[in-house]
Amino acid sequence: MKPDTRLAGLRDGVAPASMRRIRVMQVITSLHVAGAETMVANLALALDPGRFEVSVVSLFTTPSTPLARSLEEAGIPVVFLGKSLGFDPLVVARLAATIRRRAPDVLQTHLHAIRYALPSLLLRRRTVRVHTVHAIAKEETNTPFINRLAFAAGVQPVAIAEAVAKSVERVYGISELPIVLNGIPVSRYASPSVPRPDWRRNEGVGEKDFVFVNVARLRAEKNQRLLIRAFAGVARQAPDVWLLVAGDGPLRSELVEAARDAGVSDRIRFLGLREDVPDVLAAADVFVLSSNFEGNPLCVMEAMAAGLPVVSTAVGGVPELVEGSRSGVLVSAGDEAALTDAMLQLCRDADLTAKMGRAASARAREQFDVSVMARGYEALYERSLASRCAPARQDSP
Repeated sequence: MKPDTRLAGLRDGVAPASMRRIRVMQVITSLHVAGAETMVANLALALDPGRFEVSVVSLFTTPSTPLARSLEEAGIPVVFLGKSLGFDPLVVARLAATIRRRAPDVLQTHLHAIRYALPSLLLRRRTVRVHTVHAIAKEETNTPFINRLAFAAGVQPVAIAEAVAKSVERVYGISELPIVLNGIPVSRYASPSVPRPDWRRNEGVGEKDFVFVNVARLRAEKNQRLLIRAFAGVARQAPDVWLLVAGDGPLRSELVEAARDAGVSDRIRFLGLREDVPDVLAAADVFVLSSNFEGNPLCVMEAMAAGLPVVSTAVGGVPELVEGSRSGVLVSAGDEAALTDAMLQLCRDADLTAKMGRAASARAREQFDVSVMARGYEALYERSLASRCAPARQDSP
C-alpha cells in the first residue's frame, strides 16, 4: 500500500514555530506489550519534541513493562489511573481530571480507552479529538454505540490500513477518513544484538535447521492452534524444522497441550514474552501469522524489517504489507492445508525464501519506519488545529 496522499501538505497554514509546543495526550488501556500499545509508545517517542509535548495515559497501572520504561526513560510523562478489572467508573472521573489538568491540544484515544474518555471527548469540542481504529471495525469493540456517539460528536477516526478504513465505512458510514500506517523503528529489527549462529547455538537449534517464528499474543484471535496443526503437517514432511512462538497470553497452557497432542512438542519452543524480539527474528528463516483477523500488525512489519518472508492469513491490512507474493505467501483465514503448503514451499525453496526476504527488507525500509507514521500524525494534528477558531485551552472543563 502506498502512503496516504490525503495527508500531504497538511502543514500549510499552521501556527508559527515560535509559539508553544502542541500538547498531545495519548490514552491507552495499558502499556503491556501488544500491538496497539507498542504503536502508542512508538508514536510518543517519534513525535518531534521541538513541536510536540507528549504525555501518555494508561488506564491500568502497568509501570514495570518495557513500554512504560522506554517512555519514562525518554522523559515522556506517563499517568497510570489504577483501573480495576471490569468496568471501573472511577477511572472516568480520574481520566477527566487528568485531561482538565494537562489541557491537551490533541486528545487521542486507542482501543477501549474511548469508553472512559467519552465524557471529555463530548465536552472538549475545541480540542482536536482523534481515535485510532486498530482493527477491523466490527472486531475492535463490543460497544460500537460509544464509537458512533463519539464520531457523531466530531471525534476523528483514523485507520491504520486501507482495509480498516473500509471497515469503518461499512460499520459507521464514515468515508474518506485519514489513513496513517503503523510504524516501527526499522533499524532496530535490521540490526540484532546477538548474531544468528550464537542465538541458535544457545537455544539448541542447529545451524542448518529451518526455523519458523510467530510473535503474537497467545489469544484466540491469533489462532495459534491452527498454526500448531499446520506446523505438525510440515514436520511430518520436512526434517529439522522448528517453530518458535514468542509471546504470552491466556491460552499458553492450552497451546502447549495442543503441541503435545499434535506430536510436535519437541519441535516447538514457547519463548514467552521477550524483550529481544530482533534477536529472535534474526535467528529464524520465515515468519508465520495465523490470525483470524488483524488491523495492521506490527509483528509483520518487524519480521519484514528483519528480512524475513511472511506466511500469513490474508486478513485485515496484512495483504497491504506483504504485497501479494513479492515478500511472502498469503492464505485464507482458517485454511490449515494451505498454511501447511505455504510453509513447506518456503522450507523447500531456499532461493525463493531469500528473494522474498530481500523484498521484505526493502519494503520495510521504504514504508514502515516509525518516522513515516509520526510525520503522518503530526500533519493530521496540525491541519486539525489550524482549522480551529480558538485554542484548545479555552475548552470548557
